Amino acid sequence: MSINPLIPGVNNKFLLITNIIFTLLFFNLVFLILAVDYDNGRTHVIALTGVVVALWTTVNWFYYELSKTKKTE
Repeated sequence: MSINPLIPGVNNKFLLITNIIFTLLFFNLVFLILAVDYDNGRTHVIALTGVVVALWTTVNWFYYELSKTKKTE
């Protein structure tokens, strides 16, 4: 499976790989929340998890809206 990053646009392979990466990052941060003491930066990790979820949601929403506009054209 070859993905050329220089091809303009977003396709299903790119979205799948992006979702896999966000899923791995999310589970990594959840593990860190459980593993880190509250005094040693747990609040920071929780904030980063919120940023990851917001970015993940935004990327999927943007792809959904982009695919919707392609269907109407």
